[in-house]
This record gives sequence, structure tokens and C-alpha cells, in this order.
Amino acid sequence: MRTFIGHTEVINSVCFSPDGKYALSGSLDKTLKLWEVATGEEIRTFSGHTKRVTCVDFSTDGKYALSGSMDSTLILWDVETGEKQEFLQTTTRWFFRPVFHLMANMCFRVVGLIHCYGM
Repeated sequence: MRTFIGHTEVINSVCFSPDGKYALSGSLDKTLKLWEVATGEEIRTFSGHTKRVTCVDFSTDGKYALSGSMDSTLILWDVETGEKQEFLQTTTRWFFRPVFHLMANMCFRVVGLIHCYGM
């Protein structure tokens, strides 16, 4: 068992990369963090949401991360660089875990099919 120390608020969502080497966490502190599972080392912080992060997921190839937030946005991130790749403003504020099911070109030019369920 490992303790991952880094977020300043409660963690809402955690997922593992397809190869199991990394974990991604989303928090009330408005950030995502990428962790190396074997060591517990924080690799990178992703900043860009203005309210709490409610869900995170990796793409099937592990190259991208997707996050949803109470700020009504979905952000697609490049895992290696930490840079925003795409940004989508939505009409809902609550997202359950977004899931990349297959790769496809969507209308807002994000590579990936995203399933989000909102309230």
C-alpha cells in the first residue's frame, strides 16, 4: 500500500493508465495529478479547471487524459506534456466518469468518443 501526497483537498476520482504504471487523480483543489504507481512519486499537476474536478480517465492508449469539472468543462490533456489539447464548455456541471470507448473524430476535434452522464 502507498500513500500519495500532493492534493490540498479531497480526491474525487482516481483511475489507472492502461499499462497500470500510472494513476491519475482529480480533486476538490481543481487539479489533476499524475502519479507513478510503483513509487508514489507525483509526476505532473494539470491545472485549468476553475472548480472541483469530478471525474478523470485515460485514453485507451494512455497518451491522453480527460477530466470533467463542476465548472461545466471537459478538458482533454496530453499526459506527457501536461498541456491542454481541447476544451469543451458544456451545459451540465456534474460529470460521472468520462470513458474513452474508441478512437474517433468528434465535432469539436477531440480524438476520442466520450460518454459523460450529467445531472
